[in-house]
Amino acid sequence: MTNWLDKLRIGGSRHSGTASSGSSSANTDVAKILQEARKFGEYVQQALNSTICDYLKISAVVHPKQHGVVIVARGISKANLLTEAFPLRTMPDSQTRAWMDLSFRFCFDPEGEYFTVLSAFVAIYADAEGVDRLCHFDYERDKADGYPEAHIQVYGDSPVLRKWGGRLLERGLDRLHFPAGHRRFRWCLEDVIEFVIAEKIVHPKPGWRDVIEPGRKKFHQRQLRAAIRRDMETTIRYLESEGYTVTPPPAK
Repeated sequence: MTNWLDKLRIGGSRHSGTASSGSSSANTDVAKILQEARKFGEYVQQALNSTICDYLKISAVVHPKQHGVVIVARGISKANLLTEAFPLRTMPDSQTRAWMDLSFRFCFDPEGEYFTVLSAFVAIYADAEGVDRLCHFDYERDKADGYPEAHIQVYGDSPVLRKWGGRLLERGLDRLHFPAGHRRFRWCLEDVIEFVIAEKIVHPKPGWRDVIEPGRKKFHQRQLRAAIRRDMETTIRYLESEGYTVTPPPAK
């Protein structure tokens, strides 16, 4: 079992927009976040069980120490934040045995209006304990150490790093953070499902593409709406260039 705290830097993700702890508004905020997180967890469970898993159970738990934060993962509870990797479907006669580990943290955005991902982690292992790792896909909102918020890390040996030597070789291949898109246009769970299927790491269920495409489209639409909210000027200019007339809302 792997502690998600080992994988996600808590201090690197700041959250705001929720009421102070102890108020009735704060309790309402947490309840709303938990409700949305449970919906997401149900979707993750359904998507994976319909494509590359069997009998997977995903839980959503309010973080006991981080106010207004909810965690979605397998095997966690209020008393235990240790995530559990779960087996992926492989061919019975294949040597390949694969596991996935995942965790997501949610809160509200800085305005306190929109359900927001603080961090996302999806890893592919060759064993249930995560000793032998292939790679992991990571996203940490407001990542504080200078690396890209959305990135991929790969485990293994690199002849290039051996040739370069020095600090890069000492750190190892798995410490390199390969960029995986901007905050608004990053990887999503459906991309990882497609990756392990396309590379024939797993044996998917029939109709898997019909399962992941609607979820991926919904994710892209949600990210696009978030990008528009943060850059209305560019959006308006584009619409006007296409012949639309944009009328601003009444002043509040």
